[in-house]
Amino acid sequence: MRRLPVLLIVSVAVTLTALANSNGVTRRSVLTSAGCGPSGCHGASANTRTVLSVQGLAEGANLETIAGQVIDIVINVKNPTAAAAGINIAVKTEQNGTTSAGTLMPFASSGLRLQGGELAHGTPKAFVGGEVVFAVRWTAPSEPGTYYLHAVSNAVNRNGAPDIGDQWNWMQPVKIVVGTPSSVADAATIEYSSLDLRPLPAHGDVSMQIPSELTGETFTLSIIDGQGAVVYQREVQPGSAAIQQWDGRTFTGTHAAPGSYVVVLANDRRVLRGRAIIVR
Repeated sequence: MRRLPVLLIVSVAVTLTALANSNGVTRRSVLTSAGCGPSGCHGASANTRTVLSVQGLAEGANLETIAGQVIDIVINVKNPTAAAAGINIAVKTEQNGTTSAGTLMPFASSGLRLQGGELAHGTPKAFVGGEVVFAVRWTAPSEPGTYYLHAVSNAVNRNGAPDIGDQWNWMQPVKIVVGTPSSVADAATIEYSSLDLRPLPAHGDVSMQIPSELTGETFTLSIIDGQGAVVYQREVQPGSAAIQQWDGRTFTGTHAAPGSYVVVLANDRRVLRGRAIIVR
């Protein structure tokens, strides 16, 4: 069984509508629910332009962790034309089941709220460059077993009406295999190492030294603030360049606020982590 990184980055690529209720609703994430449509909201059926995926996880693969472990999940919603997105996230004991598994919690800056064991947006979050992210934290149950991550997301044009300009879809349920500490440790394949970041502190650009033997690999670079929110993310393909840069800016292009940030380079084989401190 493969050990889950402490930070699990989940990507949801979506062309979808925000829920007609701008405050968000729950119990819409399983495939047997009404989704965002037939109950009088948006389109009557899911839209195939909406694509949801778990970042760093091959299609059809499982997430894996151990009983009682806390993992951070970042859901990335993509839409090339929508103005904002809402979301409903749940983990169930069965695929398309009704019983919640483990404990979902929102980060303070995520814009999500907890209701009945599920998470939904408080207000739709605006897209920046066709993307928006929602950060959540899940505590695995104490009982080993297989559980199911569900999500439905809705990208809206913000014209104030539930119309064809809003498109939604579900994520195909993702298995979360929860094992015992010994079973995960025996089969761990993820390699963890420190990431060399300079200068420390930094006023602007932050440089990261990638070990030369890894320069041919592709990574996802994520910058996470002190509240657990992903403020910047991009794909990194070092090629022959062992040094990569973060310019100290967020998704919106504004300067990141002064403070401490976790910098993560991750793929399905390795996780490199370091800490950057921004001063202005």
